[in-house]
Parts: sequence; structure tokens; C-alpha cells
Amino acid sequence: MSEEQKIVAVFTDGGLVGHNPSTKGGTWAWCAVTPEGEHVREVSAYLLPKTSTCPGNPRVGSDVVTNNDVEFFAAMRALESMAVGWSGALATDSRITIERLKKCREGQMPTAFRADWFSRAECAFKRLGTVNLIHLAGHPTQKDLERGYKENSDGTTTRVNRHQTWCDSRCRELAEQFEARVNNFFEYVKQGALV
Repeated sequence: MSEEQKIVAVFTDGGLVGHNPSTKGGTWAWCAVTPEGEHVREVSAYLLPKTSTCPGNPRVGSDVVTNNDVEFFAAMRALESMAVGWSGALATDSRITIERLKKCREGQMPTAFRADWFSRAECAFKRLGTVNLIHLAGHPTQKDLERGYKENSDGTTTRVNRHQTWCDSRCRELAEQFEARVNNFFEYVKQGALV
């Protein structure tokens, strides 16, 4: 059985370097999971504003990156990475991303949305099988993970999953690495090492 045939779900998340919106950039991550709960693929990287001087990594067409940008980008990249005809679940803690994905799947441009990302997501859905979109609660506690859901303030519950927490942790790790590199650079400059 190929790796693609083993994948039953992808979990996605996005985060920012600094505040929302961020002039520094954002982070995104996704992982592909087998029925046994094993990660068979983990992908993560940065999404940078067009003004960034950092080399590499994809960019948004604006001076800032928003939380909604990175959340959608992670989901879009995960869908684009699945094999033709793949069917399974895509889980995210972003309700906005789910609504935008539903629109893209129906061939409708989401309101105030990037045309290039709409086209990419629409194309991904067209070449895939059935994709079940699942909303998970973000930032669950260990107790939430043990019982499988998070209690909401209105008395309802929302599912949680440890794979979602991996994506969230990876995004935070990348953001911390980014900040550390920037801080180290400025400390280096302050010490007069660069003239």
C-alpha cells in the first residue's frame, strides 16, 4: 500500500510571528495521518509579507500576513499535496478557513479573498475525491485531549485531536526560531560586527 493510500486525514494550522496582522510573517503546518494515527508526512514553513527581506518561502501580496492567511494557506497546501482522487478528512481549528474551503469546493469565490488562492483550492478539490472538512477546537488542554473534546462557554463541545496540537506546536516553534534569528541578527549588528 502506498503512502497516499494510507492517509485518511490531514490536520492543518497556522500562526503568526508577532501580532495579528504581522509585518514579519506567519507560520503554517500540516500533517498527514494513517488510520492507526501515525504521521506519514509533516510539512511546515513560513509565509512572508511581500516586503520581507528574508530569502525563500512563499509570500502574500501585501505588507502584512494575517492569521486567516496562514490558516487557509496550510489547508490549501495540504490539499494540493494529496494524490489525485484522494478522499479523506481535512481538520482545522479555523471556522473561517472551513467556510472559505467550502466556497472554493463549490466554485464560488469567497468574499474579500485572493483570486490565486481561490483558483488553487478549487483546482485541488476538482482533482480529489470526497474531502470531509472538520472543525476542531484550538489549544486544547491535556484533559480536553484525554476526553476528546473541549467545552465551550455556551455549553456545547468541539472535538479536539492530538495531531492538531502537533501542527499548533510546530507553528509556534517556527515563530520562535524566526524571532530568535532576527534578534540574533540585531544583536550582531549592535555589537558592530556589520558595518
